[in-house]
Amino acid sequence: MLKEVNTIKGDDKSYRVNKNIKRYSLTDVGFAKTKRGNFVMQRSLDPMDPYTAKKKLKIAIDGDLKLLDMSTTDASGLRAIDIFKNTGDKEAIEQYHFLINNLLDREILEIDE
Repeated sequence: MLKEVNTIKGDDKSYRVNKNIKRYSLTDVGFAKTKRGNFVMQRSLDPMDPYTAKKKLKIAIDGDLKLLDMSTTDASGLRAIDIFKNTGDKEAIEQYHFLINNLLDREILEIDE
C-alpha cells in the first residue's frame, strides 16, 4: 500500500520519497514504469546469486513522486518476510543496507525523522 512514510518489517528506520527526487534518477537505479504510471524496483537481497533471488527488496513509488511502498519478500514476491528477525541473514541485511544507502545518496529516498 502506497503511503507517505513507509518502513521495512524489522527495520528501525522509516523512509519517505525525497523532495529533490528526479524522474530520470528512478530509471538510473533500475525502477521500471508501470502501465499506471508508477515506478517499481525489485532487487535481490542475495549478493552471491542476484539472478535467482530467495529474498527480494521491492519498492514502488507513485507517479506523482510523493507516496511509496516498501517490502522485503520471499522469492515469489508475494509474502512479506522479516530479514532482521533471523541473525543468519547477515548477508541479506548487508545487501539491503547497500541498496537503501544508494537510494539515499541519489536523493530518491530520505529517512523520516
